[in-house]
Amino acid sequence: MISLTKKALASIEFLSDPKERIKELCKANGVPEETKFIFPDVLHALNSFLSCEEFREQPRHITTGTIVKVSTEVDVEWWLCVEPACDTIPNQMGNKQFIRLRMLRLKKITEHMKILKQATHSRYIFIEDDGTRIYLDSRDGITNQHDLIDVFVSRDNQIIEIDGSRTVRYWLAVTTNDELKYFEGKATLIAQLRGSNANRFLHEAGYHQSRIGVDFINCTEEDATMLNAPKKAKP
Repeated sequence: MISLTKKALASIEFLSDPKERIKELCKANGVPEETKFIFPDVLHALNSFLSCEEFREQPRHITTGTIVKVSTEVDVEWWLCVEPACDTIPNQMGNKQFIRLRMLRLKKITEHMKILKQATHSRYIFIEDDGTRIYLDSRDGITNQHDLIDVFVSRDNQIIEIDGSRTVRYWLAVTTNDELKYFEGKATLIAQLRGSNANRFLHEAGYHQSRIGVDFINCTEEDATMLNAPKKAKP
């Protein structure tokens, strides 16, 4: 595994190096030149293995670290559950019909090589969906903040099989023409983060929610100019 990883790391330069350099790297690593372009997939698979685990039959409900895919009217989205595991257990909320789940909306990234070079930043998620390798960012590309949303599932939080996919029914509050409405949809389970990875994102989401912004007043250029202006002599 270590040897394979070293070869994969060396291959990151392949796509931008001249042909002669590619041949040298392949020869140095004992890799046939015709296989050089598969190493990004190897790195993705390795990172996915390190951070994700197989779904278990039990518990059959969404919990901390569950990644789901949802189809909206605009596009396909991926969400990560960052609700504490103890609050996702079905049928523990008394007579309440729904369980609120806090989700972290993930952003799909197409610059794969850039992400692979920054994989140790621990903000990226590597999953596979229907044979396609997906690269996801846990932060918004513009504000560098988490995009958190609240969805609701039935109190039994039951995962069902539909056409071979494990899905769960959810409700999401949306605003349309200044009106608050609830959109009903189905989320497909894609992956489950390992415990330490899931808890890391849970901690980050909690920190984001508890951040406190305080107000101060800056000295503007106009203020500085006025304060530094020479005082006029009294007549």
